[in-house]
Amino acid sequence: MSNFEQIRLAAKVTGDCFSPQQHHANFKFKRNCNYYEQRMLKHPFRSGFHCYAELLHAALLESDPSVTTYVPQPFEWRYAKKRYTPDMYCIRDGRPTIIELKPRAEFSEDKLKAMTAFCHLNGLTFKVIANEAVLAQEQLAENWLSIVQVLVQWQEVNTDKQEYELLEQLYLKQSLSLGDVVDIGNRDRWILNEIALFRLAHKGRAHMCLSNTPLSLETTIEPC
Repeated sequence: MSNFEQIRLAAKVTGDCFSPQQHHANFKFKRNCNYYEQRMLKHPFRSGFHCYAELLHAALLESDPSVTTYVPQPFEWRYAKKRYTPDMYCIRDGRPTIIELKPRAEFSEDKLKAMTAFCHLNGLTFKVIANEAVLAQEQLAENWLSIVQVLVQWQEVNTDKQEYELLEQLYLKQSLSLGDVVDIGNRDRWILNEIALFRLAHKGRAHMCLSNTPLSLETTIEPC
């Protein structure tokens, strides 16, 4: 696509703000959609999601160590004189991307071309993801929502010592189960190990097998 064609298409989109900040929906919109809220880590505020797929998608971003930050509903732009708010802004491997979630990834071809050109000219990538692709990873996402809840609750607790000891165990044994790390009958004593493990997984320093089964004492942990 020539530069002239990109500029022509991008002109259909207007927006002068490129500092992502979550735009909150009004009460009427929240009431009429499948709305969720949860405090997250890579977006360290109360995050609002307009459907279940958006919530799960944020959890998948939390699970990906290459993603450093994201912002739901990050901009208020206009396309063809109508307000347009993308679903997500994220930085993966240092590259900013605008993400739109749609059933079957159905998105107007004209709008897709305009948004792609507009984003490209402003140093962004535009991507449409099918809701179904996110829902296919529901178990992984739900497990990570649980992990994030624990990490948010205990953010102020220092677990440097426990993280170091857990990494030593992992590299020595190459595989542990969650039951090897925590004692469900004495959670108050072992909570620091649980937090440390979840932090290592969130940082990408330990791998937890979470794709196919719910988080449990049998969950396998491996070094990365």
